[in-house]
Amino acid sequence: MVVAPPTTTLKLVGEAPGVPTAGGPSGAGVAAAANDPSNPALLTNVKRCITVGPFRDVAEAAHAASLLRGGGYDPRQRVVDGDVWAGVWVYLPIPASPVAKEQLLSKLKVAGIDDALEMPGPADASVISLGLFGEQKRAQTRVSQAQVLGLNPAIADRKRTGNVYWIDIDLKPTDGLLNPADLQGESA
Repeated sequence: MVVAPPTTTLKLVGEAPGVPTAGGPSGAGVAAAANDPSNPALLTNVKRCITVGPFRDVAEAAHAASLLRGGGYDPRQRVVDGDVWAGVWVYLPIPASPVAKEQLLSKLKVAGIDDALEMPGPADASVISLGLFGEQKRAQTRVSQAQVLGLNPAIADRKRTGNVYWIDIDLKPTDGLLNPADLQGESA
């Protein structure tokens, strides 16, 4: 397979034709020319691409792509496997004996935490899950419920492997950086 050499040549600011060099490479003339968007010698054949994301679902990505299209860009969406935030997980270490584990599960159920269950936890050790919550406030409420029972639950972000969506766009030579907040949905 033969690969053609790139047609774009990288030039330093001081190498661009017509750029003043007074004061050497660090002089004020070079800095002024570098910050002058009307200097076409600095921008010739330069492509800049940025990636925006990740987005958790296709609806979020489509919303951002729509906003980018409205701004005159041609967004390209791609999907990859990645870590997706699932929620805030509250859990307890599992007691050493099966009898102590059953007593703990019964104590939780009597206290109104009836969705507690044994499951694999961090580092492949079993834990008793007290719930996975989409909001930090609800997770903290569950922590407080367990603390009233004299327990000391752990809290952690839980992730799962799944599809994440990214959007690639080519910037125009005179474009500045985009503000990611401008691409988020109303619910974000």
